[in-house]
Amino acid sequence: MFSSYTYSNIKDGIVRINGVVAATTDKFPLQFAIITIRTIGNVSFNTISKDRRNQLNRTWNGDHAEILVYDTPLTDEQITQMESYLGEKWGIETI
Repeated sequence: MFSSYTYSNIKDGIVRINGVVAATTDKFPLQFAIITIRTIGNVSFNTISKDRRNQLNRTWNGDHAEILVYDTPLTDEQITQMESYLGEKWGIETI
């Protein structure tokens, strides 16, 4: 899921796919999904879908239906509520 170059505040946080906690070694799904990332510290959000130097073959290959960014970490309960809302909105089953 993340490369060795991924910022530790991201890698050491949590990743959920459709409401289920994923291992950082899992691959991102190929189908439409709700992907939630909660970092453990501040991160920069300035290159959506692109790797660090816009290298070839290092971009997100898929569609973005909606991107939500918060300036404070959400609690587990808030994340579950947000995922449920998005699942209902986009027709994606969440746990």
